[in-house]
Amino acid sequence: MSDAPAARAGASRASLAVQLISLAYDAILLVGVVVVAAGLLMPLAGAIAPRAALPRWLLQAWIFSIVGAYFVWCWTRTGQTLAMKTWRLRVEHEAGGLLAPHTALLRYLLAWHLVVPGLLLAAWFGRGPASYAVAFGIGVFATAALALTDRQRRGLHDRLLSTRVVRLDRATATRGTAAPAGLAQAMPAAQAAGRRPAWPEGRA
Repeated sequence: MSDAPAARAGASRASLAVQLISLAYDAILLVGVVVVAAGLLMPLAGAIAPRAALPRWLLQAWIFSIVGAYFVWCWTRTGQTLAMKTWRLRVEHEAGGLLAPHTALLRYLLAWHLVVPGLLLAAWFGRGPASYAVAFGIGVFATAALALTDRQRRGLHDRLLSTRVVRLDRATATRGTAAPAGLAQAMPAAQAAGRRPAWPEGRA
């Protein structure tokens, strides 16, 4: 698959290392979300079926949905999760612009290919907390390393969906969005004329 176009003004290619650090940071933040989600489900399930044990698959499906809702909401609203804001990362289409809800949902589902190999290795070779962590880490890093074959450091899910993760410069991150090329070109002329440049229609 061909490489993505270069990042637009105010953004640059996000390195694989920074993307993995951001992902780990998000995983830590989501621990709290998962605990709250599980705490909300258990009383509800108990009210519906007081004497029935909560099926494990139901709890897993509930947590999977809550985590997915978090990512989809962040990617479609600002292009950034809480961790991505910390590291000035933003997910966008190759041509710029935020992801549509269906694209964000597909990206969430496809992104699990980064985790599944690690989970399988942990299940096969894990004999305790330490070995589980090592096996899981090896699986995740081995899968993520495939992004090194892409010039834009995109994972398989981003290649399939024509999306990418960029790193914003500090000025752009402060504003909260990258300036489209049309605005970047219009600013010098507008400043020389002493007026405020108009933002092009259809901006992200």
